[in-house]
Amino acid sequence: MNSGTPEDHESLVTAHHARVAALLAGDLDALGKVVGKDLVFISAAGQTMKWPDVVTSIGSGSLKMLRMDSSNIETRIYGDVGLLTYKANTASEHDGEKVEATTLSVTVYVKRGNGWQMVSQQHSPLA
Repeated sequence: MNSGTPEDHESLVTAHHARVAALLAGDLDALGKVVGKDLVFISAAGQTMKWPDVVTSIGSGSLKMLRMDSSNIETRIYGDVGLLTYKANTASEHDGEKVEATTLSVTVYVKRGNGWQMVSQQHSPLA
């Protein structure tokens, strides 16, 4: 059953916003605090990336997040697992090519140590 205190739900959304800010800044240190080393990310195009892929892509400059707006954020918490669903409006640059998308995201966070870490995310394209 969906549980968690109001503070748990608020801290989950705060972790999401911290992750977005780190992505937009290309700040791998900040990103590493809110993303687990066991990350599995599935893009709207079906591409799978793991944490080392993210580090390489951002570190080399081949991936740059230009915009990531979130709306309709909903949270569910089950013990130490938090699910975040939201609509994302993004712009990024992949190897010099600009990509814009509107997606529905399902993101899984696990409460570890002092906060939430994202461990899985899947984007589904919206028409």
